[in-house]
Amino acid sequence: MVASDYILILITWTHNLAAVTWVGGCIFYYLVLRPVFANTGDTQVDRNQIADQFRQVVKTTIWILIVTGIVLAVSEVAIQSVSLIYVMVLGIKISLAVVMFILYVLNKGSNAMLLGLWGIKIYKTDLILFFGVLVIGISDVLSALSGL
Repeated sequence: MVASDYILILITWTHNLAAVTWVGGCIFYYLVLRPVFANTGDTQVDRNQIADQFRQVVKTTIWILIVTGIVLAVSEVAIQSVSLIYVMVLGIKISLAVVMFILYVLNKGSNAMLLGLWGIKIYKTDLILFFGVLVIGISDVLSALSGL
């Protein structure tokens, strides 16, 4: 292995860590914080403080994901020979990630309901989590495709 391989491993690790931090934080919110808030009658100040702190983490992870994602995509597509299916799946992953980033930017001041289908309220944060889980799953598909 040459030095550039080690650098790509570090970049991949950083990219994965940022993705897990963002999506994992969203999962923690849904599985732990949301039920606690519902049962304890917390003040809005508590929620706002947690949201502000997590927003800073998300801003950092977004920049890490953008920079490392560009490097990884270029290195995979330009340096290695990849199939057309790989490029198409990568395009889907990038598109979903862009939707996540847009939803995050649109969600800044509030958690307003985006849709109400069949009596189920769907918030922007719900979609961010949904797309985040999809993007992480698509990463595994890409790993499998790069081995072909």
